[in-house]
Amino acid sequence: MPNQRVMTYKGTASQVFELDPNAKASTVRNELKSSGFISEDSASEAWRFFIYDSETTNFSDAILGKEVEALVPISGMFGPGGQLYLTNTRKEKNPDLMGIGTDWFFDRFMSCRVRLNNDEESARAANRGKFEPMHLTHVRPTSTNTPGIYDNVVVCEQGSVITFDVSSWGAAGFCFNIKPDAGETIVDGLYICLGDNPNHVAGSSTRRYSSAAKQIVVNSTSSMQIPSGQWVQYQRVSVQTLRMTSYKKDGRTYSSNAQPPNSIASSTAAPSSRDTSLPRSAELSPRDLARATILPGDSITPGTTQPGADSNQSFGGISNVVTDRTPLGEVVFYFFVFKSREDAVKVIGQINSPNPSVWD
Repeated sequence: MPNQRVMTYKGTASQVFELDPNAKASTVRNELKSSGFISEDSASEAWRFFIYDSETTNFSDAILGKEVEALVPISGMFGPGGQLYLTNTRKEKNPDLMGIGTDWFFDRFMSCRVRLNNDEESARAANRGKFEPMHLTHVRPTSTNTPGIYDNVVVCEQGSVITFDVSSWGAAGFCFNIKPDAGETIVDGLYICLGDNPNHVAGSSTRRYSSAAKQIVVNSTSSMQIPSGQWVQYQRVSVQTLRMTSYKKDGRTYSSNAQPPNSIASSTAAPSSRDTSLPRSAELSPRDLARATILPGDSITPGTTQPGADSNQSFGGISNVVTDRTPLGEVVFYFFVFKSREDAVKVIGQINSPNPSVWD
């Protein structure tokens, strides 16, 4: 088989190499060392091949061990676009993060996602040219010197104006909250009412703070002068739904004490814009089917939300609300932002690209 041009990355640094796809990974390692692209292992550097085809982020599944490189052809390491990525498994600061790409986050009877707010003119202007937020689950550092698991991560471009989509089973309806551990609460007790058609899955899109008609903007914690020791609290956001059993609207009381069916937890999908009760299998999209995704640690920085421009979204009113204390589900995720537009293009459009033509 003839050699092929392979865009090879270590972090965001890249170089094109002519590689034999059948060559063993150990042979390719020697070529990369001879060229000066990577170095010998040291206390702070140990470059290992990332396995794009992995279905998990277990270290042994997603990172090729050096001891087996002589047995594995390098083609097994290629990404969907024919790219190759090496990660430093001994990095002590800003480690690469690996996760499984998805469109939505799920927990029991609810799901949620973050997307660009393209429903308001000022938000569309602010978001022009920006990528949709990346969603990764089962996220962990590739470095053994940096312990920790983030589980769910959302990565946006700086200044993205966003919308939260929340889907949940409801009885008379459901209540939902969106709260960072620190900073201004985004949603504190909004309700989805099911009226005369109770006991099913419904969805909501929220593009403003519940306490003020302001859009939701994601920026880096460092740009907001938040002390570095508090970044994690501002990054960490929980989205929670609660069963609503009764409420009063326009002088009429609506009630349901039904419990969610067991099948909902495993089969309910995120809603489309037109149908809020589709089975999960009907809503699969390319990122639902994605496998391992890599985020170079030097390309991202902790992010958080803050109020932006005025929003035109309004909410109705209900009274005599009764909700459970126990959540139907709760998703926790961490915001990151790309340090630059160039980093976003490289990470989304190249390092994790499924399109081989990006190398032409």
